[in-house]
Amino acid sequence: MTLKVILAVMLGFAFCSPLRAQDTIKVSKGVQTSTQDIILEKGKIDHSEFFLNKKSSYEFMQLKIQQLQEKQGAASPIAKQLDLSSASQSLFALTIPRSGLEDLPLKRRLVIGPSQYDSRVEIREIDPQTAFGKGVLINAAAVAIVVEKDKLHQIAKDAYQLDISSSLGKKYQLCPGESFITQPVLGSGTAFLIGKDRMITAGHVFSGKIQDYAVIFGFELANQAGGIQSIIAADSVYFPTTIIHHSDELDLTAFTLDRETTAAALQTGAEKELSNGVGIYMIGHPYGLPKKVAANAAIEDNTGADYFYTSLDAFQGNSGSPVFSVATHKLIGVLIGGQADFQWQGNCFQSVVCRIPYCTGEKVVRINRVSDWFTQWPR
Repeated sequence: MTLKVILAVMLGFAFCSPLRAQDTIKVSKGVQTSTQDIILEKGKIDHSEFFLNKKSSYEFMQLKIQQLQEKQGAASPIAKQLDLSSASQSLFALTIPRSGLEDLPLKRRLVIGPSQYDSRVEIREIDPQTAFGKGVLINAAAVAIVVEKDKLHQIAKDAYQLDISSSLGKKYQLCPGESFITQPVLGSGTAFLIGKDRMITAGHVFSGKIQDYAVIFGFELANQAGGIQSIIAADSVYFPTTIIHHSDELDLTAFTLDRETTAAALQTGAEKELSNGVGIYMIGHPYGLPKKVAANAAIEDNTGADYFYTSLDAFQGNSGSPVFSVATHKLIGVLIGGQADFQWQGNCFQSVVCRIPYCTGEKVVRINRVSDWFTQWPR
């Protein structure tokens, strides 16, 4: 089975769902079809394997085609089809074989997401009877959603009413069939505990004064039918008070809460655990949705000193999400960025599915770069 790829310069939100790829086998001028489309943005390619951070998508494909022609031989049947001379530099179609994590047998996947391209699942879908599930649920207790204060209203001394009137589909004008389209959007980012009253998130999550935000634990689907509790106990709601560490370079912020929490802080893993191919997962609130676990992913590029790139299914709102090793369940990084999430289809936005190395993958800060934040803070 093959996958139709449309290379174009288009608008999109930040982040994408990266998947692996193999060599191309056919190039032809074309337009969008009913097969799955992948969008690559001009100037977005930045993968060390091809040194293409300053090249366009078209130049990138020219290089890939040249490499394949050299490998196959210019006179081979495949190489003869690889000719971009008549293709538009702004739009052309490329067919490549499916490969990557979406083709893993179901029994080898840690979670079964809403589609073969989306490995995000609800917390309630994690099996606590498995070793993987136990580790995930322990870590999930330390993860919270960052919310603007005007999204919650205290209705009693011990309760808050959440503003969950906006659904993902309506807020972002998504096309029918998108994952979690009817679920409510509440927050602007994700944060996690590094101490009883200290948390870390991505630096850009606090776009205003820190006192204008709240942190809520336990924003999850309430039942199998997809119900959401709009009223939440006051003991699950905390308020950031002070920024104790910040790095513009790493786009990370550590802050204190108004009181101690009951959950345990996350445990950090060793740098030696990190290498290409290592299985990972992430817990967070993509687009401010109820808490999700994204798994069936791996480290794809571990060469950077401060960051590594992954095949996680990450979206806007996952900024600040903790990333864990599947083997140890230890914290190894913080999600801070990625590629485009959605592409405009004329009347709605559709998810972008992007194969590594045709996109860089999701960017994660190495947790050892801020290891002192776990033990040192102003008093």
